[in-house]
Amino acid sequence: MLSTNPEFATTKNLQVFPSPAKASSIINIKTEGIAGSLELFDMQGKLIFNRVIEASHVDALELRAPEQPGIYLIRINSANGQQDQKLLVDRKSTRLNSSH
Repeated sequence: MLSTNPEFATTKNLQVFPSPAKASSIINIKTEGIAGSLELFDMQGKLIFNRVIEASHVDALELRAPEQPGIYLIRINSANGQQDQKLLVDRKSTRLNSSH
């Protein structure tokens, strides 16, 4: 008889990093092979991005962070339910020229 681990079957393991992210930088979303969809919303509820996630051997996705600083919501929808994770986006870092 096979046993199943309910923790593994859910989307409770959604991880987003780095957070805070710099505007327009690449963020990684750990999905652990979940099949479903990934959605990115701004805090007004506007859908910014939508992508289908295949149940392949992909454990993480890369996504370019929005250009506008702010708080966003990443949502994973799958047959096992829905998982939300906040993403904080800071301004792009600026380099100061320290030459004298």
